[in-house]
Amino acid sequence: MSRLFRYDAPLMKAVRQIAHMIVLNFVFMLTCLPIFTIGASAAALYGVMCRPLDDDPAKRYFQLWKQSFACATKAFLLLAAVGGVVFFDYCLSRSMGAQHATVISYVFLGAGFVLMMAAGYVFPLCTLRPDMRIRDLYRLSIQLMLFYLPRSFLIGLIALLFPILALYFPYYFLRFGLVIGLVGFSFLCKLNTLLLHRPLQQSCGDTID
Repeated sequence: MSRLFRYDAPLMKAVRQIAHMIVLNFVFMLTCLPIFTIGASAAALYGVMCRPLDDDPAKRYFQLWKQSFACATKAFLLLAAVGGVVFFDYCLSRSMGAQHATVISYVFLGAGFVLMMAAGYVFPLCTLRPDMRIRDLYRLSIQLMLFYLPRSFLIGLIALLFPILALYFPYYFLRFGLVIGLVGFSFLCKLNTLLLHRPLQQSCGDTID
């Protein structure tokens, strides 16, 4: 029985992993509060989650947060500006009520989803290539998104999971609100690392190992 609670036992490893994910989830939400730091926070969270978690993941998180801050913040502000324009045009077309306006609204909705897919590559690349120019960063992100389109589609769905739950299934969103608050973002980031490993491995080489 005592073997179950040894430091290197599988059970204790799993407990430590969950504890680390809770810590990272809290730190991620805390560093997202200024809003404009969301990009740096997303980049840092990916940078920690794509590797085995050590005994001090928060320290590693803040190291990556500082390292990728400039690149990820610029990328996020550009993404937010484009996304804001797309969202405004979507709302405007929905308010018109005409049949052709409904078709246009779906076009803008699709454009928003494409932005979410591209964002799934942008912020991890900010961690792996923090010195990359924004233009080159988005060019590489779009290339990876198109080349790995099925994976990109899943990445976009993962990014929209919580908004979809909140808007269309509020009962389940509130029911599992505690779990989402504890490990939600770190868990979704871990799912993304599984999808992103191959594309980023091929584009960034040993940086991701």
